[in-house]
Amino acid sequence: MGSSGSGYLCSFLMNMGLVMFWVSLPYLAKDWFQAGPGLLGLIGGATGGAYVVTCLLAGKIARRLRRDRVMVLGALVSLGAALAAGFAPSVWFLVGIAVVGSVGNGLFWPALEARLSVGARSAELQHRMGWFNLSWSSGEMTGAVVGGVLYTLGKGLVGWTNFAYLQTLPFLVTVVLCVAVGLLAWKRLGDSASDDPPGDPETRELPPAPARPGAPLLPVFWTIALLANCAAAAFRGILINVFPDLGKGVLHYSALQWGVLFAMVPLSRTLMFLYWQRHRRWAYQAGYLFGFQALFPLAAVVLIFNSSYAVFLVVFLAIGVAMSKTYVASIYYGMDIDHSHQERGGVHEAALGSGNAVGTPLAGWFASASGWVRAPYLFAFVFLTAGILLQAWLYFAGKRVSRS
Repeated sequence: MGSSGSGYLCSFLMNMGLVMFWVSLPYLAKDWFQAGPGLLGLIGGATGGAYVVTCLLAGKIARRLRRDRVMVLGALVSLGAALAAGFAPSVWFLVGIAVVGSVGNGLFWPALEARLSVGARSAELQHRMGWFNLSWSSGEMTGAVVGGVLYTLGKGLVGWTNFAYLQTLPFLVTVVLCVAVGLLAWKRLGDSASDDPPGDPETRELPPAPARPGAPLLPVFWTIALLANCAAAAFRGILINVFPDLGKGVLHYSALQWGVLFAMVPLSRTLMFLYWQRHRRWAYQAGYLFGFQALFPLAAVVLIFNSSYAVFLVVFLAIGVAMSKTYVASIYYGMDIDHSHQERGGVHEAALGSGNAVGTPLAGWFASASGWVRAPYLFAFVFLTAGILLQAWLYFAGKRVSRS
């Protein structure tokens, strides 16, 4: 297995473990501490804030430490958070553990993205980022389902054994996966290892990348993609942190039902990543980005009024389709450059964390303040629509400047 293949495997295993942790955490907070939407939103916001800060510092950290060592450190910090969660004496301890886990995530992902991007340009960059997207997204899909199964199994075992720690069974599997990722990064992703050569047999026959726009528009494309990714991450944060208040507290979904439901997002996103991997003419075409984003506010409207599990499955699939476009645009426009991959990877990941840091606690607060369990999705509709309008203004303003 080449170094890029090892990176894709690390991406799959790491995200599988992380999503098992995040899918189970809100249910654990509700089961052990009766957490409401405000606290669930606060967990998402605190973790998003920690992730943003860590990602923005990741470039400076990587200049002092090798990328593989930063990845190992990130895996170890995430491992520690997952291991400690089962000993939580209060919901505030869970908040702290979630923040620590986000620091580990913020160390790991920019370093891995930079490792996979080094030496690649144009079609080869699309190829590598395409496989990276497929690997982490399929890991999220697997982790959501397996996390729901293990949480349900662990809760059943608690009833038989009266050993409460068994309810954290998904977290224990996350620990094992983080160990595997750390070993892989240490053994296979060292900076001294030769990178996959440009023009290798996998990439040299790829069609050329679409013509880039003029220099004034390049930062505009990356800016609007970052904003789109930020808004998408806010919506995802609301779903994974706040939706369990509706799903568990009102609709009485089991952890398995919740895991399957959330898995619809990475399922459709992964399938769309396959599409974007094969059809490469989307780059620097703004119509794709705006068109797919229109699914977000439509999905938010359905979440306000719907109570059918089957309809929710379709809506979560549609959200995954839209997220595939925002993510692939953000990471490609950020990495389509000769330098600063670590820093730009950090900015890309920080945009994701910013959406979670801002959107999730506000959505939870609206639910608590209004007493309406559907309030987070009204907030999401307004937030997402405003984001699209801001991007459109920036795009057309940038076009006018580039023509002058």
